[in-house]
Amino acid sequence: MSLANASAAIAVLEDSFNKVKTSISAYIFKNEAEEIHFFKVTNTQLFSKLIYCQKVCRIEAARPAGSNTAIKTI
Repeated sequence: MSLANASAAIAVLEDSFNKVKTSISAYIFKNEAEEIHFFKVTNTQLFSKLIYCQKVCRIEAARPAGSNTAIKTI
């Protein structure tokens, strides 16, 4: 994943989080099990993808510029 792709994915995921936050505040769960499943499974899957993209972005940003052969000589 390139720096540009990771940055774009972060923007999309953050927008999704805002939409989910807005939707979930108005939603009334049918039972406690449904609420637990949402916060334990669904929400964490989305959040883990955001964390992954942020880490990729940080790694790619810290990577030296240049071709692979130029980087190997450093």
